[in-house]
Amino acid sequence: MRRLCFLAIFMLILPVSFGLNAAAPCQRYSCFDTSSPSFECPDGLIPVRGWCSGTNNIQMCGLPGTPDGPYLKTQQGIETKEKILKGESVYCGPDVANEDVTKMDDFTVRIDGRTDCGYWVENNGIKTREVTPIECGSDAMITVGSSGDCRESGECIVWSDGGLFGMSHRAGTFEISATQCRSKEQFTCMAASVCKSRDGKPQAGLCPGPVDYQCCIIGDDVELEDFSKHLYDNAGILTRDSQIERTLAGVYKSKNVKVIVETINSIGQDPAGMLRARFAQYKLNEEGKPGLNLLIVYGRRENKFLIGHSKECSFTEQELNVLVSAEEISSFMQRSDYNTAFLFITDSVKRLIDASDGAPECELGEARDCSRCGQGFLNILSGCTANACEKLGCSFNQKYRICSDIEIRETRTTIEQRLISVRNGFKGFILKDPLCLGSNCAGYVTRAHEYIFGIGKRFITGVGGNAWDIPRYVENNYGDAEWFDWRDGETFTDYDRLLSGDMIGFYYSQSDYLPEKKGDELGNTPDIDFTHVALYLGKKGDEHIITHLYHPPGSSEDPVRIESIENFLRRFGSFFKVRVLVRPNQEALYRTIPDGYNPRFEIAEIKSGSLREIVRSATGRWEPDYAWITADINSLVENVNLAKYEGNTIRIPTSLPKEYSYEYLSAPSLNDADNILTMQLESAIKAKYPNNAEAKEWATAIVKNAKYKKPEYVSLIASFAGQESSFNANPDNLKERISKLDFFVRDFFGTNPQGPTLGCMQIRLCKAYGIAAANGINRDVVYDSINTMNGCLLYGNKYVEEIAGIYAPNGVFTDAALMYISGDYAAGAYSSRNAAVQEQLNDMMGTNLALDGDMLSYQDTCPPNPASTPSNTEIVARDFMKARSAAVTDRQVREMLMQEKAKSFENTQFYRELKKVWKEKFGREPEYAIVPDAKKRSEGSSITYAKATKNSYNFYCTSIGCSNPSQILVDVDLLHAGLA
Repeated sequence: MRRLCFLAIFMLILPVSFGLNAAAPCQRYSCFDTSSPSFECPDGLIPVRGWCSGTNNIQMCGLPGTPDGPYLKTQQGIETKEKILKGESVYCGPDVANEDVTKMDDFTVRIDGRTDCGYWVENNGIKTREVTPIECGSDAMITVGSSGDCRESGECIVWSDGGLFGMSHRAGTFEISATQCRSKEQFTCMAASVCKSRDGKPQAGLCPGPVDYQCCIIGDDVELEDFSKHLYDNAGILTRDSQIERTLAGVYKSKNVKVIVETINSIGQDPAGMLRARFAQYKLNEEGKPGLNLLIVYGRRENKFLIGHSKECSFTEQELNVLVSAEEISSFMQRSDYNTAFLFITDSVKRLIDASDGAPECELGEARDCSRCGQGFLNILSGCTANACEKLGCSFNQKYRICSDIEIRETRTTIEQRLISVRNGFKGFILKDPLCLGSNCAGYVTRAHEYIFGIGKRFITGVGGNAWDIPRYVENNYGDAEWFDWRDGETFTDYDRLLSGDMIGFYYSQSDYLPEKKGDELGNTPDIDFTHVALYLGKKGDEHIITHLYHPPGSSEDPVRIESIENFLRRFGSFFKVRVLVRPNQEALYRTIPDGYNPRFEIAEIKSGSLREIVRSATGRWEPDYAWITADINSLVENVNLAKYEGNTIRIPTSLPKEYSYEYLSAPSLNDADNILTMQLESAIKAKYPNNAEAKEWATAIVKNAKYKKPEYVSLIASFAGQESSFNANPDNLKERISKLDFFVRDFFGTNPQGPTLGCMQIRLCKAYGIAAANGINRDVVYDSINTMNGCLLYGNKYVEEIAGIYAPNGVFTDAALMYISGDYAAGAYSSRNAAVQEQLNDMMGTNLALDGDMLSYQDTCPPNPASTPSNTEIVARDFMKARSAAVTDRQVREMLMQEKAKSFENTQFYRELKKVWKEKFGREPEYAIVPDAKKRSEGSSITYAKATKNSYNFYCTSIGCSNPSQILVDVDLLHAGLA
């Protein structure tokens, strides 16, 4: 009796129209002027039209048979063109023809080329062999097995550099079976149709690979066993599949319950549709006990389980949620221990089904046409709702907005769980993805950021683009960047300051994209000067873990690195220097779509271009929040170019959530210093406001939103929030109501008021609109978001950051600086600086100007516009300038004073002249700032407010351990008099 094992494979062959029948090295795209009669392409290549920009005579030299390039008119073509011009893209000939047999043992592959050949190997998208030199035209031995080149069942590609000019191509693509079909015996595997054509008997469930590859038994005297396939390891991540299969088959035989477990590389953008199709494919509504049958699918890229089951299933919701979200399974997956995780889940399924013996039989009722959901009068589609779906006896899935005859559940992984997974070594989210496209090796950090913090998050955090673009993009989205000039001795070693989700930009001395090389023309200018970026994942023990993409020259290490900063710089510190610390806006980073979000959707077809363009065309404007939510609900991982989704439809929401949810990390996941600071602040808030039940939430949000994780700065934010609202996100009192009513009435009649002060830090609506406009935030969400805890802290912190940057750059606080910040918080940015200017004008001109910090008079508009009538300060400033220089006009003086709300005011002729003559007269340096005396608050002047802030600040500062609280006891009146 003969048992042979064959498995047909797919070969990646270019279309016949390419006119190539043999392996050919890749040709780098190069563009030439072919107009000269004597022009010839190098090395036997021929001119090909349509691949290069410019006139028709500018053509690419490519391999014979290369098709004309029709791509330059499309978005994909534009990107192709950029790669052509950079010399990055290659055009490859077809693979070497492979024999139609699954490789189970070591095998050889011929490596063709001319000089200095080499080869490398990829197994299921993972590089398993680095470039290995070999004599051109010789055979390379490719090993199969757990420690070999082809380690896992699935696809194994052998790449060759071709020898000449570094041109690369596939030397061969092979299907690998690293496991036996069954324990103890080796069966023959082949396509079922081929088996039948040879008079064999195909048997499902015993071979790796696609469903139609089955064990083929040749001969009439073989007694077949009644096996049924229950495990489909399409992602090729298991090596103990026979043990898992036996458990599932045992459940089917003993309980007549069919459980299908499947692994796939990616769940894709329509998880619900995929589950429905699989449910029918595996006949889960027909065989076994349909009411108890289960379908469990694991997506490697998403690191997530989906489970589908009958609506009438007798399992409780809690049992199924435990099944798919067990902490033990999560723990195994975080360590990429797939075998143990799947053995655990199949054992759990068996126990669950064994325990259901006493439960009533689950019988499916009459057939239901769930597709009728949403069809109104005359079958006109009017939108499917949960109520309409339930009336059909079907199950409505809120997240995917579908009506189905099966229930769909999925693993509810949190940001923190995904963060831990990556920190522990999980890399499945980048399976078979191109990690480094051209100069943009920051693409890996973007992908890791989106896996951890949510698909589409780049649109609201700014984490994307080239490494050197990230600081600017993040700052444009309300984040921060702190620079270190390592050439002048500025180093960053305080790793405890880092928060998970921060990015570190490294100057890499060996990079081709430094400003003096290719970088300047791509945007990496000398004032940016870095090319490499890593994502910070948090602490593990005493070390600070980062992930990044770096392939040391000559090394065989995996370029996707998860390691400590300490170890990385210990090994490569001679090449890498910390250049910038980038912190995305924490509110956006941890923002999630609330469960109750139930918008209408506009259905759009993906034709070409970017998600940005599609959202703009659908909504009529560019809205980052719409792009983020669209990417998330459609599972669109490729957020720049949508070519891979072309032809699909996507759902674009027509409204945004009124309020977002958040998944802030738990306190233990903060670094130690911030965790201690949070707990101390929580205790302080409870002591000052014993009836506030949300002290912990307030403390956590304040520390996370604070630009500087220092007791002094955190104390100041807490002082403002406590004074303004007693830590109430939406204070509701008579003053608030009157203020809001006044605003909406005046806004309705077009009088353009400044608006009410809102939220826990009482930011004027007009100011909040300005902050939103400067940071790409949709104006429509400002009013609602500022009345939430995280929203009010977001706008309040941005205002404090603006003021702190004036008087306490780099977060270095003095007692005087803190008082100036408080004064500006009450009277407006730069009011303390301007009050000092007014006082010095009084000294020079013998006047008695009010020290309110306003150089001009302003109308009550949004934004406040200067009144045409000159203020007293403007009149005195004119007199001062005329006394110094008769050539200066009143209009020029006004133009200088109109810069009073900006740093640039200090560069005006008026400001410099006043400081100069004051110093000459009094023989000492003039004060930069004094606490202003602005009559702008119902509770008193800005001086009164600064005193109250001082008292509140002292309380928090003493409670949470400021370095020297006694410094803050200085009297505000002395500061105002310039004597302190």
